[in-house]
Amino acid sequence: MNIRRSFWAVMMLGIALNSLAQTNIIRYDANKSNDFGIVYNLPKTQIIVEAIVDREIYTPGILSDYALKYLNQRVKLEPSESYRLSGLRVRSAGIPDKEHQYVIEFRPGTVAPYVTLTTAGIINGINSKAKPQEETAIEGLGKRSGTRRQQPSLPQEYNMAGSVSKQAEIAAQYLFHVRESSINIVTGDVDQMPKDGQAMKIVMDRLKQEELATLALFTGDTIRERSVYRVTIDPAAPIQNRIIFRFSEQLGALDADNLAGAPVRLDLSIIDKAPELSPKEQEKYLRNLKGIVYNMPGIGLVKIDYEGKTLFKGQVHVTQWGTKQCLAPKMFKDRNDSSPSILFDINTGGIVSIKGPDGNNL
Repeated sequence: MNIRRSFWAVMMLGIALNSLAQTNIIRYDANKSNDFGIVYNLPKTQIIVEAIVDREIYTPGILSDYALKYLNQRVKLEPSESYRLSGLRVRSAGIPDKEHQYVIEFRPGTVAPYVTLTTAGIINGINSKAKPQEETAIEGLGKRSGTRRQQPSLPQEYNMAGSVSKQAEIAAQYLFHVRESSINIVTGDVDQMPKDGQAMKIVMDRLKQEELATLALFTGDTIRERSVYRVTIDPAAPIQNRIIFRFSEQLGALDADNLAGAPVRLDLSIIDKAPELSPKEQEKYLRNLKGIVYNMPGIGLVKIDYEGKTLFKGQVHVTQWGTKQCLAPKMFKDRNDSSPSILFDINTGGIVSIKGPDGNNL
């Protein structure tokens, strides 16, 4: 088998950077129809910053003005909406590097050789059925906690009351009655107890719903929902004190140029970077790569600050700061099934594992 640098055109179908999306992998078999050659791209790095934002929407109850009088509770009397920056996630993501495209050419007779690529043409594996590890989903994303409660089963006198003040009095009395009924069932101070544990659970759940629904008439409802604000960064060079977005407790995550929020700043510094080569040296180096070309990414340190506090500090792989290496063609033997399987990282182009036919790491 031999590999040569290729500038063949490959149609790019796009790569999903959303951490919740599944990466589609396509298998390509080396055969006569493609001259036993498979074209692939190595990735280059983008840094993805994901801000986890929690939104809270408060709606006062229709009897909120009387919460202090009848329940001795101080509650907000006006609707409100607020946001909280709950956390940050930072990761490297790979996009096709069109300047580094290669073709693997298998010799005819190699036993069932195949390559797996992403839909964007980034190499995932050689003779490997393994798929890339998916990003962990953000807990609670897109879900709401808290709901607009249904009206409680208030007595008929509530609807017949001639004023809101009288309605509040009746609702408060009903609330205390519901709470007292719950206590009586727990203590057994009722004429007829539920016949079994399941029946008691149903009754207690119903009483709890009534209590919360009646209480919400005074205290209001709060709904919480979670979303993600994403920023994509090109790590072509170190970054110092860059505003990547802004945040406001009243408006949430905002674009970097929206002065309504306080700045969230990012620093990106070099931890490990390959030596700089002149264009001529770089061309010669790449021309001499003979084998399966892969990336050895560099390492950067990301630090993100907001209002004097460090929200994130950690390392990321940066392909553009690394170098390229190659695996020797002799690893793949013709006309037998002893060739290894290789799994690559689709975000960095580095090697994840090399396994022998027995499945053990080489």
